[in-house]
Amino acid sequence: METSLTVLLTGATGVVGSALVPRLIERGIRVVALTRSTPVADERVVSVEGDISVPGFGLDLAALAQRFGRIDCVIHSAALTHFGKSEDQMHRANVLGTQHAVTIANELDARFMYISTAYTHDLKLPAYLKEYSTYCESKRRAEAQVKAHARDWTIVRPSIVVGDSATGAISRFQGLHAIVGAVLQGYAPMIPAKEDALVDLVPQDVLAQAIAALARRNGRHREYWITRGRAATRVADVHQLMDRFSQSCGYTRAMPKIVDPEVIDRLFIPVFLPSLPESARRRLNALVDHACYFNLSEPFPSNYDDLADEFSLPAMPDNEAVILNNMTYWAAQTGYRERAA
Repeated sequence: METSLTVLLTGATGVVGSALVPRLIERGIRVVALTRSTPVADERVVSVEGDISVPGFGLDLAALAQRFGRIDCVIHSAALTHFGKSEDQMHRANVLGTQHAVTIANELDARFMYISTAYTHDLKLPAYLKEYSTYCESKRRAEAQVKAHARDWTIVRPSIVVGDSATGAISRFQGLHAIVGAVLQGYAPMIPAKEDALVDLVPQDVLAQAIAALARRNGRHREYWITRGRAATRVADVHQLMDRFSQSCGYTRAMPKIVDPEVIDRLFIPVFLPSLPESARRRLNALVDHACYFNLSEPFPSNYDDLADEFSLPAMPDNEAVILNNMTYWAAQTGYRERAA
């Protein structure tokens, strides 16, 4: 029987954290969740109020240890991911917040697991697609802090996290849902991508199972890529799935065309963008901002299959089923089908 383990988890109510909590509990791991004000809605979880933006999270670590005993692992999944935030806001939340989490782990003599992003990887993107990187650069800097200062660290790098593989459910819609919504509702004039570019999606339940398994690993200084890798989906295939889904819901509008982002950057934006209505300009700019995430020319590294073998995790689910299930959930939550009636 596995020995008991206690983790201090940040970001417990976020997309990753909310999927992770039940997976940790399934493995017999006690969860102490750091929350800002609202406790985690699971009676099996102990919530403590704190703030990642201040040193020590504002916690009394001696009192924490006296109350819960040894904290074996700090899992830091809290992060600011919104594209609209400033570089300073990203730095304070993602870099300084990680520094504070590392310090806590060291003071507790606990292992440290950092939930980063696969997009810290060198994507070999052209210059016009590199302006997106305020978020990604903050995660790169946070990783550097982890490697430099944590005594015992593990870094987990997921690709684009989407909803549950079977139900599509997710605690809050992400950037991909915004893109799908814009396309399916006819708000996107075009899709800034190359047809053969790759879109790497990992369901939140798959990611959570991998993190929960790694929470028990004692190995030091390891990096894991939880991605599709070479099995990532082509942009053209996602485009076709959106078209099929839209038609199944009763819509007959044509899908926007896939247009090379370089054409958009060099021709459309300087020549045609100024003449568009403000709402259309905002939508196109938002699509271009997200373009780096679905324009991979090379696959990410991936460790998931090896972890699945080692920890008896389920195989990565079928790409097409995951995408359709996520679109179905999005449609149910937004009333998309009803609007076609």
